[in-house]
Parts: sequence; structure tokens; C-alpha cells
Amino acid sequence: MKRILNLALIIFVLAAPVAWAASPDAPETAKAMENSTRVFVPVQDGFSQTGIASLPYATDRLLVQFKADTMDKAMGLEIPWERGAKAAGIATGLADLDDMMEEAGAVSIERPYIRVKSQDKAQDLGVDRWFMYRFDADTDLEDLAARVRADKSVQAVSLDWIAYPAATPSDPLFPDHWGHNNTAQLPDLDWGGTYEHTLPNTVGTVGFDANAQAAWDASQGYGSAGVIVAIIDSGVDAGHPDLRQVAGYDYGDNDSNPTDDSASPGHGTACAGVAAAMNNGVGAVGIAGGCSIMPLKVANSAGSMYFSSIQNALYHAADNGADIASMSLGAAISSDSATDAAILYAYNAGVTILAATGNENASSISYPAVNQYVIGVGAASPCGERKRSSSSSGEVNPGVSTDPNGYTCDGERWWGSNYGVNSQDAAGAVDIIAPTILPTTDIQGSGGYDASDYSGFFNGTSCATPYAAGVAALVKSANPGFTPAQVRSALVDNAQDVTSVESGSGWDRYTGYGMIDAAASVGGGGSTPVAPTAAFVGSPTSGTFPLSVSFSDQSAGVPTSWNWTFGDGATSTAQNPSHTYTVAGTFSVSLTATNAQGSDAITKNAYITVTDPGDTYASLPYSTGFESGSLDQYWTTYTSSSVGRIQVTTANTPHGGSYHLTMDTSTNGTYSQNEGWLQLNLAGTGQVDLSFWWKDFSDETHTQDGVYFSDNGGASFVKVLDLNGASYTNNVWSNFTLDVDTEAAGAGLSLTSNFVVKFQQYDNYGITTDGMAFDDISVTGSAGTPPVAAFSGTPTSGTTPLTVQFTDASTGAPTSWSWTFGDGGASSAQNPSHTYNSAGTYTVALTASNAFGSDVNTKTGYITVTDPVGNPPVANFTGTPTSGTAPLAVLFSDASTNSPTSWSWNFGDGGTSTTRNPSHTYASAGTYTVSLAASNAWGSDTNTKTGYITVTTGGGTAVWETITYDDFEAGWGSYSDGGGDCSRYTGGRRAYQGSAALDIQDNSGTRSSFYHTTGYNVSAYVDLEVDFYFYAYSMDRVEDFWVQYYNGSAWQTVAVFTVSVDFVNNTFYHATVQIPNTYNYPTNAKLRFMCDASGNADDVYIDQITFRGLTSGGAGGGLDLAGGDQDLPSKISLDGNYPNPFNPMTSIKFSLPRELPMTLRIFNARGQEVATLIQGSTMGIGQHTVTWQGGNNPSGVYFYRLEAPGFVQTDKMIMLK
Repeated sequence: MKRILNLALIIFVLAAPVAWAASPDAPETAKAMENSTRVFVPVQDGFSQTGIASLPYATDRLLVQFKADTMDKAMGLEIPWERGAKAAGIATGLADLDDMMEEAGAVSIERPYIRVKSQDKAQDLGVDRWFMYRFDADTDLEDLAARVRADKSVQAVSLDWIAYPAATPSDPLFPDHWGHNNTAQLPDLDWGGTYEHTLPNTVGTVGFDANAQAAWDASQGYGSAGVIVAIIDSGVDAGHPDLRQVAGYDYGDNDSNPTDDSASPGHGTACAGVAAAMNNGVGAVGIAGGCSIMPLKVANSAGSMYFSSIQNALYHAADNGADIASMSLGAAISSDSATDAAILYAYNAGVTILAATGNENASSISYPAVNQYVIGVGAASPCGERKRSSSSSGEVNPGVSTDPNGYTCDGERWWGSNYGVNSQDAAGAVDIIAPTILPTTDIQGSGGYDASDYSGFFNGTSCATPYAAGVAALVKSANPGFTPAQVRSALVDNAQDVTSVESGSGWDRYTGYGMIDAAASVGGGGSTPVAPTAAFVGSPTSGTFPLSVSFSDQSAGVPTSWNWTFGDGATSTAQNPSHTYTVAGTFSVSLTATNAQGSDAITKNAYITVTDPGDTYASLPYSTGFESGSLDQYWTTYTSSSVGRIQVTTANTPHGGSYHLTMDTSTNGTYSQNEGWLQLNLAGTGQVDLSFWWKDFSDETHTQDGVYFSDNGGASFVKVLDLNGASYTNNVWSNFTLDVDTEAAGAGLSLTSNFVVKFQQYDNYGITTDGMAFDDISVTGSAGTPPVAAFSGTPTSGTTPLTVQFTDASTGAPTSWSWTFGDGGASSAQNPSHTYNSAGTYTVALTASNAFGSDVNTKTGYITVTDPVGNPPVANFTGTPTSGTAPLAVLFSDASTNSPTSWSWNFGDGGTSTTRNPSHTYASAGTYTVSLAASNAWGSDTNTKTGYITVTTGGGTAVWETITYDDFEAGWGSYSDGGGDCSRYTGGRRAYQGSAALDIQDNSGTRSSFYHTTGYNVSAYVDLEVDFYFYAYSMDRVEDFWVQYYNGSAWQTVAVFTVSVDFVNNTFYHATVQIPNTYNYPTNAKLRFMCDASGNADDVYIDQITFRGLTSGGAGGGLDLAGGDQDLPSKISLDGNYPNPFNPMTSIKFSLPRELPMTLRIFNARGQEVATLIQGSTMGIGQHTVTWQGGNNPSGVYFYRLEAPGFVQTDKMIMLK
């Protein structure tokens, strides 16, 4: 007898909570179960009227992601990035969080994820900042997660959710496979008897299938063995003769054997067979029998599947060559920060991800199918419609919703395929449906679902998902270069439209784009090139600044280049860029996708909304479903007693999504007044409506319960609505809509900029007896209309370079502007100026936006730029000074006419330059002829001045003399404490050499410094410099320190070093600061090192300070020094770059003992040359400094190479943006 397999994707849907007495002494375990448990049924066993209650997450651990700026301060988080690596204890150095975790019973901190290969993508997503806390004692993890999420050092928190499993060739079971070729061959189900497909009559709609045979006839056949489908599930039976497998991993038990051997085996093996059982004359045949399976086991030995294992499996698939990932599993949540990051990492690595929508016949689909980067797959009945459940509650399993249209012809009344939101292509919408109730592989022998190596009726969306994944593998086999977005397009654009009692023509919420069509999808990939169709998504689309948004190209038609504008003036040409918004506003985003056949553009107006984290009053429209898991910045909460409790929680069945706001007390018998204040800016608005959902839990009526308004920031309130618990059914949601204008006017209130809506409850019991809940709160209104975009530009024509001043003339009070100038340039300024450097005709567009919408004004061919007609330059120049002793620094100034655009200098000593106004130092005595060649588009001219520079000797060789040198090993040396928290550090770790350094710190709120105790006579020197090493610890963003010089009468700042610009924390740097002779060189010069006074314990450790002067040659600097003189270079040397790391500019130094032809080039980490700074130019004796502006290049490691005859040296530098 053939046994019915598990309807997979068992989701946490609460059919009916466990009933516990509303008694003050009810057991705590009972309360926890009532708040958090969900009832589910293992539907592999078919119809069942009883279920199992289980907590939906691991009870012994919590995943925490720290903010980037926290990592420098959290010394306890310096854990090697290897899965399972643990810290020495639970102390991180973050006092508030450490206290919270110690109180909650945390016993360890560990790394939850494998070390991924793509470090830059991982850092963008913050994968390296996730850690797992483990607990021994019973801990209320939902309450703890809410409190941890509110900590200032934490970016995100995730419970470790449990996922539940959601199955013409010659193979013997091929004729039974209606999904490949539907001949109405599925045996009818014996309802009330065996409850299995054992009746002699058969069901189905002939021809309603995936057109598999036609797909196999295409060039890719059954698929390529090089295309890999990752089955993220319970494992796959090792050595099964019908499955071609590549190496995988077991992340459930953390070993290298991913065979399907847990306490609940069979599900993953069945999924693998649906996708890719081989066409080998044995058993079953999958839709992509030529492709390979990567088994990624996420079930532990007990059969439980936790999301932390799924996250590691996604990272593994991305890093080890998987093309497709199939997940027949999920949970009834709408998002999870840790899993979202893993999905985006895999998607950006080229993995097409599919997941099951769920089997509860519910109106919302499961996570991760709800994620926007995942293809959500529903199940198709063999009779040409979505698989539905029965209309009778007595015929469905616990947690499954009945269907008003009744069950489908397959007869499996106890389950139905979930359907999503009624918004095409939205996250949460069904994308496609695929066959279910199919023959497939089973664990060999008696294990798994059947006694043989195969099973006949694998069902649920668990079966539909790997089938769709197999079709995706065929598409990838036919089109190896396809991106995940293009694979998705091939599936949905070629689906068979499904019409039924619930589905009309075209896309609908029940079947998405329709039934998957393998033949059309493979053919739909096509070999005829077409122009792209631009499409993209971004995540997140709202938040407070700085807001980092990851954009993903989803364009069809194989684009080869991409041009993004982000609405704030920034642009990118990457396919999947990440962009950070640093100011508040609403931003329109545009993508132009291009290939050889053409281009297409898409603009999403007002797509990104960024708010100021300092704003505490929300502008309209405002809405919240509390889905972030915490209150946003516009909420304030108050309780009159320590037992009062206001929580954002998943417990007690939210109205929509995964979270809602609840109010109760933690201790029975003690009263507390609980208040949630929603703060609104209603100035200038009208027709304001407040809508919210509310329910109570056996709450008696208190006069304090209700909704209150305030127009003075909460100084006083007026009650506008009673929330009378006795008038409503307990634990049933009710919707309220208030006309705020009318209610406020009736209460004598105005719509002000500090308007407050207060939700209030008076309570003396826990939520089982006395609580209230609020959800899906929205406030809408009107204060105006969207702007009408208009602009002008002056001039609109001219020759290159043409600078045009654009002036916004929009009406309707826009608050943000997004310009595109037609040459790739963009701006977010209201009245920008833009320079066109190339001839052409340019189309200009302005998008003007405000809180009520946006408008675009495009002026085609608005700017005309032509190449200018003119005269070649007449070269001329001056130099200052023209005579003096060596070394002589001369500043040359271009005085050419007729607008030259390039300059070529020859200084007569072998030195050259191409800058307009160079400075050149003559190191040797002599008379030098200087020439300048000035050029533009119409020609060039050379001016030569013979014997222009005269350099004499000062009677000796110019040398650098050390004025002071201090390493602080024996004390303060030549320096004194300048106040604040300055101290001598002797700890060794932060001293560059030895054990000592001087530490300037700002903890006291007074500027901290040290300075030269006595002044030094530097009047005889021609140049001064200070050289030192430093190490910063815990410096916050944009904080800095300074080097100051005393010129005989006043202190002057000669250098500023800023964190994140010139340096990062916890790294040694070498700095050289020039103090040129434009400064006064007195007889009492001093140096001082100083930092700011922000009062939060930031440190800069400074070591090995050398203060030196350059003599003019001859008598020296006039100081009686104990050695330390430094001759001019005796050999070629590459002397490093500063700063390093840098953004976007760094200076490279090198020294020459004689005139030599030099070349200096920059290479990226791939060995590609990105810049040539010097190309064969003859350079003079002495030290040279060359600056590289690397701003047009991405962050990363670069190499600079110095070349001369017989000499090559390379060094490394890092650009951090």
C-alpha cells in the first residue's frame, strides 16, 4: 500500500491556545506556554484532528548583532571568526548589556556562523557582527530580546526560530508522475477509509502539467551536472543510486556527513528526488535529472531545524558553487534580521533561492518565502487550480484554515497551499505554483516514509518547491550566465495562467503568475538577444540615518552595464550596489540597465524614506505594525508602578504580522497605569484619521482605560475614547477609526506640532486576566498636494567646459530634489550648478518631492554643448625666488594666456612636472634653464628662460638635524603634561616600541595635551618637520587630535588627524608633519599634541617623536646636538605612504641619491593598473612626495610600485571609504 507523505512546511499557526486557569498562582511554565506556543501537525501522517504544542524557537540561545562602532569598544567580542568559537566569558566591556545578560543567566558567547569567502559583502551585511549568547537557566527570551534590542550598542536581535518541513524517461515511476505529464492518472483518495490514494478511479485534468517532456527535448536536456541544487533540509540519503550528489555539510550536528539520518528522516531525500532524481531506468525521475544535488543538512539528531543552521547553510551554498537553493521549510514570522542577511549574501553571490509558501490554506505566506529575494512557491492540484483545503472545520488539521470554495479534486482535504498579499511582485506575494503529490526518492531500505527506496505520493508545498527549483536548474543549464533575477523572470514570465473559482485571468494572489512551465521557461530564456527590462529592489526602504540600503538588480534581458542614481546626488555603476543615506528625506531611485541591444530605465519615486533619529514627532502619513520588534522613536512609554509592563511581543496572536503592543502587569494584585504615547507633528494638516486594532484579555472595565489626546506635548490630556473591555468579546480584535479633527475640536484642542495620542490601560493582573493589545496603527491626513516640478537652466548652450546654473521653479513646496543632467551626473541640491565637459545634446530631468508625493519634469535635448574654437596658448611663467643657496625651493606660477589645459615643465636639473603651478627644490649649486610647454585643444607653445635659476652652495651639505627625540621609556623627556587627562602610559601594548608612550585622553571634559617644556632656536633652519607614531583607541566617529607649533608668539595648528578619515582605532600609524618656512622660525619654538574634550574616554597614544630641522648647508642649524644628523639620501628608497588606511587621498614618499628617470604606478589586488603617477620622468636628488587621489576607485587593498634603472620596489596600502 502506498503511504501518503508529509505535507511539508508545518508552520507555527495557533489554532487554539492551551487553556490555563486565570489564577494568581498559575504555574509560570503554564503562562509561558500560553503566551508563546503554537499547535502544529506533522501532515506526512495525513488527516489528524489533534496537534502538538511547541515553543517556536530555541529556548537556550539568542542571536545578537552589534553596531559597527561598538565593535572597537567591545574587547570581549574579539573572538576568531569560526563557527562555535567562544569568548573567555560573557563580559564584552559594554556595561549595560553585560549586566542584562548576567541577570538573564547567560553562560557563553560564541560565533554562530562559518567564515564566509566574500569578506566585503559580509562586512556590508554585518555578518561578522553577529554573536550567539547561550543560557543554562530558563529565560524569557522574548522579553530579553525586546530589552536587548533597545540597547544602544545593538543593531539587531533574532530568536533562533525553529523551521519545520513544509516531493519520455524509462524510469518505472515516470507514468505515475502527473507533474511531468498529466494524463489524469492520480488515484483518488479513500476519505473515511484508508485516507490514502488507493481508490481505483483516477483524477486530474489532462494536459495540466509542467510540460516536462518538451523541456527535456531542448538543448540542455535533463540539465547539466555542473548546475548544483542545494537542498537545505533534513539531509539527503548518502549513496542513493538515483541521486547525483556533490559534497555538502551537516549544520544541524556540525559535522561533514549530511545524510538523512535524524529522528525525523526522509523529507530532504524526497525533496532531492523531486528536483533531480536521475533518468537512469531506475525508480523515479526528477524534473532536472541531469543536475547535481548539494545536501545541506539543517536538522539536528533530534530532527529539529533551527534558523541559525539554515543561515550557515545559505552561506555555505553561496561560497561553494550552488546555483539554486531549495527550502521546503519555514516559520510563521514576517522577517528575521540574521536570516535576511544570509539570504541577501547568497542572492548577491548568484544563488537563485526558492522556498515553500506553507500548507495552512492561510492568507499569508511563510518565512523565508516572504523575503523579497526568495521565489515563493505554492502547490498546484492536478485539476488545474491551487491546492485547497476543505470548507468543513472537521476535515482540516489543527492550524489549517478552511476554504470557502472547498477542497480540490486530489481529495487531500486536510491542507491547502498558503496564498499571499494581493500585490503583484511584492514581498509576501506568491510567485508561482508547481505540482505536488508526486513519486520521488526515499531513504534506502526500510528507513524514511516507505519500506522501499521510493515513495509514491510526496505532497505539500514541500513537494512543489523542489520541483520549481529543478525547473530553475534547467533554466540555468540552458543559460549559464543568468542572474537570480533573470532565472526568476524566466519562470514567472513563462508560467501558464490559471483560472478557477478563485483565480481570474492574469496574476492573482492565489496562484501568482500561474503554473510553472518548464518548456516555456527554458525556451523563454531564449538565445535571441533582447534589450533589458530594468527592475530592482532595495532593502531596507526606510529607517533613520545613517541608513545603509542594499540594492539588487532584477532586470531581465541580460544587461551588461548598470547606472544607478540614489536621489541624494550619489550614483553607482555596480550591478548590486550598497548605498548609505546620511540625511533625512524621501528619495527617488533610478536604474538604467543596458546591453548591446539597448537600454531601459525605471524610477521608483519616493522609494527610500530616511528619518532623523533625533526627530521624536512623526509627520503624516504614519503607520506601524511593530514589525521591527520594538517601538520606533515616535513612541514613549510610562508605567505608574514597577510591575507595569508594556511590551512589543509575538505572544498572544498579533492582528497582522509577527508583533503587536501589549499592556499588563508582571505581578498579580498590584495596580499599574500603563501609557503608550504616540507623538505626532500635525501642524498644518487636516482631515486626519487615526485607525488602530485593539483587543482585551478578560479585562474588567476601568475608567482610566481609553485613548487620550494632547496638543501640548503631553502636559495635559483629554479622553476621546473609552476602551470598555466588558463591551467586547475577549481576545477578539476590534477596529477603531477616529476623526482626529472632529475629536480634537470637540475637546478644545488644536492640531499642533507636538500632538500626542495616548493609549492607556489600568491593570492589576497579567495578560491572561487583565491585559490589552494594540496593532496596525495608522494616522493619515492631508496638508497639501504633491509638487509640480519645473526648472530652468542658464545658459542652455555653449562650448566645453559649459557650466550651467539650474534653478528650481517647482510649485507645491517640494522638500527634496533629484536631478539627472543627461551625462551621468546627478544632484540632490535645490539649485545645483553642473559642468558639461563633452560636446553633445543632453536631456535634463528634475524629480521634486514632498510628503504628499513627487513629480518629474523632463526636458529633452535641453542643453547643447559644442567643442570650442579658439587659439593655442602663449606660454609664460614666473618663479620665486630665482636665486639662493642649496637646497633652494622655488614656486613656479603659470602666466600663460589663451587658457591652456595642460602643462609640461622642465626645471633644468632633470626634474619635471605636469601640474599648473609646481614647487621644485634644487639640491645642488648651479645655473638652471627652465622651460614651460603650455597646450590646449588648438595647439601648444614653449617658453624657455635660459639661466633663470641660480643656486649657490652654503659652504657645506644641507642636512636634517634632530632637535629633540623622545621615546618616553625613561620619563616625559623634553615634554610636560599640558592638562586634562594626559598621562604617561607604560602598558606596552599601545606603545609603538618598548613599553611607554604619552596618552592624551578626553575623559575629564577638558582638552588633554602635552608640550615642549622649553623653546628651541630654529631660526637658522630652512625647513622643519615632526615625525611620530600613534595608536588610537575608542575614538568615536569624526573625533580628532592635533599637532600644534608655537611660532614665538602664538600656537598654530599644523596638522589635524580625524578618525575614520585619517585613521581607524586599534592600529599603529606613522606620521610626518611638515612645518614649512612660511611659518615663523623663532628662537623659542615648541610642539604641542592635543585632543578634544567630548568627555567619553577616548585615547591617542603617541610615541617616538622626532622634531628635526633642515640646514641651509654650511654652518648647520646652530644647535649643539648629541648626534642624530641625517645626510641626504645615499640610496633609492620607497619610504611608505601616509595616511594608511586612507580615504580618498594619500601621499607616497621616496628618496633619490642622484638624478634618475622614475616611474610610479598603482595596482589593485587583481594586479590591474589603476593609475600612473610618474611615467619615466627624471627626478632630482632628495626626498619626493607624490599624492594619489583614489576617490574614483572602490575600497580595498592597492599596491604602489616605484621603478628606476636597476631598481623595483612595491608596497601595500588600503583605501577605506
